[in-house]
Amino acid sequence: MSYENIYIYPTDTVWGIGASIYLKEAQVQIAQIKKTSADKPLSIIFYDLDEVMTSFDLPEFMDKVWLQKFFSLETTLAVDINRAKIQIPPWINHGGPMVAFRCVSNNALKLIMAKVKAPITTTSLNHTASPPLIIKKEAFAFYLKYCKSAQFVEDDQQTLSGHSSTFVKFNDLEKFSIIRKGAISERVERYLGL
Repeated sequence: MSYENIYIYPTDTVWGIGASIYLKEAQVQIAQIKKTSADKPLSIIFYDLDEVMTSFDLPEFMDKVWLQKFFSLETTLAVDINRAKIQIPPWINHGGPMVAFRCVSNNALKLIMAKVKAPITTTSLNHTASPPLIIKKEAFAFYLKYCKSAQFVEDDQQTLSGHSSTFVKFNDLEKFSIIRKGAISERVERYLGL
């Protein structure tokens, strides 16, 4: 099986795997590689804050400075799907009311975005129920064993914390709520005033 449209890359937290949000087959293949359900909602990752701001109609307070600080805290943000200004294919959120995204400005993602010319999905590189991979050597071994025709993109400048991101939900009625706590979720809560 060919996985040439799939990318393996470091994030700020763990090694990730993803593909263009517009390639349904690649998302199905990623689920197969991870041994997880293809019906699981997917998060999107961006390299550039300007891309985030042109892709979503965010509240006025979520300006570039706010977003820079928020994403520096190892976070994922889920917002109402109707805030998306880009097409979010149905296989991303599977009909759910929210769409989740991150922004990590590292060289690996810069290279991938330049090639793909679209946002990509992001999920941890591992088999479901196994810990996410944080060491490059282990990520490379996983790649060789399970998806050798994928694109393995390195970035030795990126330090990985080894923890899942803090998953934050925002909607106009409830404002902010923490759905999943990451390593520094207390700092996230302070930043959000929770």
